[in-house]
Amino acid sequence: MESEHYQTDHVFLTEEESGGWSGDTEGRTILALVMDSRATGRKPLYLDGILGRLPGELNGRGYLGPDFFPSVSEQQLGGNCWLLNGLSEHYLWKGEPSSLVPLRSIAEGLYVASHDHFARYPADPSLRESGGPAGTIMAHYDGWMLSSDVVAGLACLDGMVQAYDVLRIPELKETIDSAIEAFRSIDPLKIQAHTHPYTLIMMGLLRYAGITGDDSMVTWVKDLWEIYLGHGMSENYGCYNWLDRFDTWTEPCAIVDSYIVATQLWRFTGDPRYRDIAELIYFNALTYSQHTNGGFGLENCPGEASGTHFLKPVGDEAWWCCSMRGAEGLARASQYTWFTRDDDIIVGTMRPSTLTLPDPEGGPLTVDMETDYPEQGRTVVRIGGDSGRKVRLFLPVPSWTEGASLRINGKRRRAPVKDGFVQAGPLSAGDVVEYSFKVKDWYDGPQTPSNNPDGVFRVLHGPLLLCSDEDVTFARGSRLEQLGGNVFRVRRTDVFLHPLRHLMDPGFRVELADDCARKILF
Repeated sequence: MESEHYQTDHVFLTEEESGGWSGDTEGRTILALVMDSRATGRKPLYLDGILGRLPGELNGRGYLGPDFFPSVSEQQLGGNCWLLNGLSEHYLWKGEPSSLVPLRSIAEGLYVASHDHFARYPADPSLRESGGPAGTIMAHYDGWMLSSDVVAGLACLDGMVQAYDVLRIPELKETIDSAIEAFRSIDPLKIQAHTHPYTLIMMGLLRYAGITGDDSMVTWVKDLWEIYLGHGMSENYGCYNWLDRFDTWTEPCAIVDSYIVATQLWRFTGDPRYRDIAELIYFNALTYSQHTNGGFGLENCPGEASGTHFLKPVGDEAWWCCSMRGAEGLARASQYTWFTRDDDIIVGTMRPSTLTLPDPEGGPLTVDMETDYPEQGRTVVRIGGDSGRKVRLFLPVPSWTEGASLRINGKRRRAPVKDGFVQAGPLSAGDVVEYSFKVKDWYDGPQTPSNNPDGVFRVLHGPLLLCSDEDVTFARGSRLEQLGGNVFRVRRTDVFLHPLRHLMDPGFRVELADDCARKILF
């Protein structure tokens, strides 16, 4: 996010340069820089310059790009929505009123002004056409400029909801409600919705549920999520670019969305299955799509439609959209490590990290976590600081583990599992919690059976999808032997497996795609 593309003098694009996605690069960049800085504590070098220049780039109606009224462009709605997210997150982070001026201008000038269009949003599948990795305007109908990123015009829901949460403009809420009703009229499978806007819409509905307390939104998203799992999620827990179009490619933007949606569904429902699928997305799709320069790119979708069981990259870094979304994905992964509720500390995912809790009556309380998960199953949590505060610690029990055991200050304690967690506490400064379990090897069928013949399977170690460098075969259910260096051998064979990749593997380059192809379906 410090490369030339994201510097102040390069981030503002003309309509032609943006490919008809005005506001998209600018908004995603602001959001990425804000989230990345919040996660790392590193000052974003170009953020202040971008924010300072933004007001002068807005058009006469108060948003980025051409004035298409009385028509509305799906892509302009989808692009400017990232400015709503980015400016909202910046305000929530810094509390600077200067962020609210362009935020209100964009919310009112583009989205409130488009309210009447949502009531006639085209739901007819015959009007929609799919296209390439970067969406393009494919048709005009009843005041709508329709994108090949099908339902992109409703992807602005999440940005509108977050802007409403900050601004509380009644007319914006009315526009949100109109957009939600427009989406209710659509059959996402018949229209073959583009998975990025589809998952963004789920994010927006869950965010709206959190604001309004409308639990029906959560129930609806649970149903939408099941559609995504069977028709939109690829074999490495990534995504197909459109629902039920299996001959396409992944998009890290939708992968990030799906990771956020799965985590939020877990938070709303308490069902540990959502937390588990979030881990599978993170370890096998989100991290796989990150290139060695830090940016994010696309890969193929193994299965019958693509004619291969091998996973490999298929394009250079998608700097114009996916790298910025990848930044938010990694920032959310950091954020989702810990959750707090009063004096409860909930570990979302076990990863080396430290949580600091302020104590108004004393010094801070620190919670330091060391772990060798996901390869192994040992985690140590140390409570430190000068606080006299007592807390309860909730440690996750993923479905691919067994034999959970717990020690506090060296003494063995009972470790009953409830709602997918083991509880330890009350704890105070000086306490040490040792938590361990066995990480199991397990077999699973394909994510999309309709895109694979009978008998095809995947094999995992905990949340790590295992792969082979060669076109090997072996029997489902075969026992694995874990060797050194995170290598596994199928017992009584010469078949060796390993997790998909290490982020900094210098051999993982697009120009060497065939050399770094990995078999994930057996």
